[in-house]
Amino acid sequence: MPLRRGVVAALAVALAAASVAGWLLWPAPPAFRIETATEQQIREDVPTSLTVFRFSGNPHILVLDFASLLEQGRMLNRVAALVEKKGLPHDRVLGESELEQAIQAQGDTDETFYYAHDYSAASLARFFALADRGHVALDPEEKRLRALLDQLGWLAPGVSAGLISLPAAGADRTLTKAARSARSTRNAGPSRHRPDC
Repeated sequence: MPLRRGVVAALAVALAAASVAGWLLWPAPPAFRIETATEQQIREDVPTSLTVFRFSGNPHILVLDFASLLEQGRMLNRVAALVEKKGLPHDRVLGESELEQAIQAQGDTDETFYYAHDYSAASLARFFALADRGHVALDPEEKRLRALLDQLGWLAPGVSAGLISLPAAGADRTLTKAARSARSTRNAGPSRHRPDC
């Protein structure tokens, strides 16, 4: 009888260990839900938070549809400073205070610093590599962007893809001429707005 109890106990431990091991090896669900959408579906989207689309007309283009220009700015302004903005360093990622100074020097806010972003996977991978090399702390929204790119495998060398952002400018009270222009770029659709991929 004691031998039988020992065998039963050993089986119970083995089953529990197998369950835990299986649970640990089971792949985690993706952090971001990415929907494939047509140009019309993307135009009609009214985001309440970040919505991520894979453009059906070119699956190598990812479309980030933000609920506000503030949300977009928090995720992409430092990338814009590195890749797009004239008069700012293009060999390193700005620190938080440097970015704030650059925004203020241009008379902008987080919402108005840059509007319709478009970046290749290589430019985004370079941004994160330079941030790591310079020990630049990322903001929570930049960490979300990195997680999205990790999920897609875009931080690896040789990826030919790109992303564009579409600000939901109509949701912002501070709608300026530039924001309206960015909104009309959105209405032009992803098929006419191509990142350098």
